[in-house]
Formats: sequence, structure tokens, C-alpha cells
Amino acid sequence: MIEGLKQVMGGLGILGRREEDEVVSLFRHTHRTLQQCFMRTVIVPILVHLAEQYKNGNLDGRNMASGRLATRMLENLSDDDLYLPFV
Repeated sequence: MIEGLKQVMGGLGILGRREEDEVVSLFRHTHRTLQQCFMRTVIVPILVHLAEQYKNGNLDGRNMASGRLATRMLENLSDDDLYLPFV
């Protein structure tokens, strides 16, 4: 999984708006268990990391908007909301 994630991260630099739509479409047609696993193992940890880095002042101008967004998203969630069970 880590190798696949590295490939995805490497390809992000070339994504445009059209590709983002394709990514959403691909995700939409992925098995629900895989969607849940992706949220639990990739999205939530990234949000938590960005929010922590933002609060600690460790982000530069390229990442400030992402850190601010992650912080705002997490402010509206409890720890129970962040728990995503394996389904």
C-alpha cells in the first residue's frame, strides 16, 4: 500500500481539474470497504497531521491553506467522529 501511495503522491503534481473529477469518479465506483479504509488510513491521518503542523506554525506559504482547512474541519469533529471502523 505504501508503494502505491508513493506513486499517487508522485502523480499529484500533474493533476488538473479534469483529473480531479476522474479521481472522484474512480473513488465513487470503488468498493465501500475500500473507501472506508482509504478514509481511515490516508485522509484522516493527513488531516490530523496538517492541523497539528498548522497549529505549531510549521507550515510554509504553500501549505497554509491546507493546514487552515484541515484545522477548521477537525474543529467541527469529535474523536468519535474520527474513528472509522473496519466495515
